[in-house]
Amino acid sequence: PSQYEMANRLSYLFWQSMPDQTLFDAAAANELSTPDQIKAQAKRLLADPKASRLLEYFDEWLGTDTLGTAFVRDPTIYPNLDPNLVPLLQQETRSFVSDVLSRPDGSLSDLLTAPYTFANAELATHYGFSGPSGTDFVRVDTPGRAGVLTQGMLLARDKATRTSIVRRGLKIRLDVLCEKVNAPPPNVNVNLDTSDAMGMTQRQRLEQHRQNPSCAACHDLMDPIGVVFEGFDAVGRTRTTDEQGQPIDTTSELDHTDDANGPINNPTELGQLLANSDEVRSCYVTKSFQFFYGRDVDSPDACSMAQLLKSFKGSAYSLSDLLVALTQTDAFLYRPVLTAEAP
Repeated sequence: PSQYEMANRLSYLFWQSMPDQTLFDAAAANELSTPDQIKAQAKRLLADPKASRLLEYFDEWLGTDTLGTAFVRDPTIYPNLDPNLVPLLQQETRSFVSDVLSRPDGSLSDLLTAPYTFANAELATHYGFSGPSGTDFVRVDTPGRAGVLTQGMLLARDKATRTSIVRRGLKIRLDVLCEKVNAPPPNVNVNLDTSDAMGMTQRQRLEQHRQNPSCAACHDLMDPIGVVFEGFDAVGRTRTTDEQGQPIDTTSELDHTDDANGPINNPTELGQLLANSDEVRSCYVTKSFQFFYGRDVDSPDACSMAQLLKSFKGSAYSLSDLLVALTQTDAFLYRPVLTAEAP
C-alpha cells in the first residue's frame, strides 16, 4: 500500500476516522515504510484519547451494546431498579476495559479473572458495594467476581423474570471459546417446561431436560457453564437463592474444550480455566482480527494469525500489545495480490 493508504489503515484501525496531521506528515516524509515506523505510530495512536473508540470492539464482543434492547425486567420480581441502570452497567464495563488497556501488562487474564470492577455511587448502591461516593467510576474490590464475565455481558442474555443458564453458557461457548453450538432441531420445544417445576431450580429442570438425547447434545455444552453464574441474579447482584427462593448450587465441571476442562465451583474458577486456555487465547485473537480488519479469517491469513498468536504469547497476553501487533502482520502491511482466473 502507498504511504497515504497506510496512514488511513492505521487511523481507521485505532480511531475509525481520518489520519491526523502527524500521520499525514509521516506519509509525506515516507516514514510509514518499515514495520518499526508503523509500530511507533500505532503506539502513538493507541495512547491518544481518540483510541477510546476501540471500546466499540468490547461493546460488541461482550454484548453490552445490546443491553439497551435486551435488558427488560419484570418489576414485580426486580422492583425499584435504577432507571439509569443500563448505561451504568455499560459504563462499568467500559471503565474496566479502559483500565486494562491503559496498562502495558493489562492482560487477557485480567479481563477474565480480575476480582475488582469499576463503579460510581449510583451503581455501587445497586450492587450493594461500599466505597464509591461520587459520579466518577472508580476501582472497587469485588471478591467472587471475575472481570467481564460477571459484568454486563452476563445480563444481556437473561430473561424478564429470571436468569438464563442456557444463554449465559452459550455466550461463553460462542464468543470466549469460539466453539460452534448447533441450532436445536425444528421439532424440539426450546422453551423450558415449568408446568411441574414446583420446588425445582432452573438447574434441576435443565438436568431433567438433558435426559432427552436430542436436547443433551447441545445443552451439555451450555448448561454446565451457565450454572456457575447462578450466584448472580438477572440484574447483576450476588444471591444465594433463586427467583423462587430455592438455594443456589454453582458447582459444575467444564468439559468438551481443547484444554480448559476441569471442575468449576464459581465464576472465579471458570475465569482461571479460560484465562489459561490456548483455545481461549486463539479465540480472542480471532475475534480481534475479525473486528479490526472488518472481515473473517481466511486461509491466506494463516501466516498472519500465527504471527499474532506468537506476539500475543510473547507479550504475556497483553491486550494493548495485541492491538499494536495487528499492525505488524502480513494482512495489514501488504495488499493481497490478485491473480487472474484461468479461462
